[in-house]
Amino acid sequence: MTTKLWAHIVKCQSQFKEYLLRGFIISDPNEMDDEVKKLRKELTDIKGLDRKSNTFIGINEEIKKWATFLPLLADMKDPSMIVEDDRHWNKIRKLTG
Repeated sequence: MTTKLWAHIVKCQSQFKEYLLRGFIISDPNEMDDEVKKLRKELTDIKGLDRKSNTFIGINEEIKKWATFLPLLADMKDPSMIVEDDRHWNKIRKLTG
């Protein structure tokens, strides 16, 4: 079971690295969100795992972070964010520094 978990961790990290390299401007966040949901399901479907182990908790947390981030990215790419005075983006810039 441990080898399946580590194989899944490698798969997840490879996918997340691809997202970062691809760039968020050209990416489809809804498609990415579906992929992350699939990765989470695959993780929970691995039988016999110690769900209290640091390894399981670590990859599960990483998947959760992406699952939280991608809907926000979809909102940011929504056409309603594009307005003449750029107020939406200016607010985000101010909040994020």
